[in-house]
Amino acid sequence: MPCFAGRGAEAAVEAGLHVQVEIDAQEAQGDGRIKNILKPVFEALSQKLSGEYGGPMEQLWIDFEILPADAEQRGPWSFRFQKRVAPPRWMVDAFGTKPEFNVGHYSLRVDYAAFRELDHYLVFEEHDPKEIIAYAVRLLYESTQTLRGKKRTLGAFDADAFRARFIQALGELGIAIDQTGSG
Repeated sequence: MPCFAGRGAEAAVEAGLHVQVEIDAQEAQGDGRIKNILKPVFEALSQKLSGEYGGPMEQLWIDFEILPADAEQRGPWSFRFQKRVAPPRWMVDAFGTKPEFNVGHYSLRVDYAAFRELDHYLVFEEHDPKEIIAYAVRLLYESTQTLRGKKRTLGAFDADAFRARFIQALGELGIAIDQTGSG
């Protein structure tokens, strides 16, 4: 974390902290096939998106929920910003896990019917997994629209710069998406 000797938290927010982005495919059931397809893409995208965007956020966690295990019990997590996220005591004791600070977090869910259809083609018709990747990253990109509406919470965070870097990162990864209708 940068040092803002004597200038306080306001100076840190003004300057903008490095945002560590973590996109994770959450698969509560299934054989892991889709998660294994998405994991390397999400890891590369997370790395390329990590950077300075202004504002107080240090971590951005996006959970991409693949299978409907929790869908009947709860909706996807809407965006929330937490000043401190502490791990359970047993994790601190067992692994030395430390709390995270200034964390933005939300989840999104796929259209399960559409995803099942893509998965079916992948398994039974030896379809190209690029369709699943394109579908997933398009949903992720669309979901970042929520960051635009969090100006009060995120202050100087530049959601438009984040979204522009998202498209640039996809291009660097050789992935193109249709941006029409995604704000």
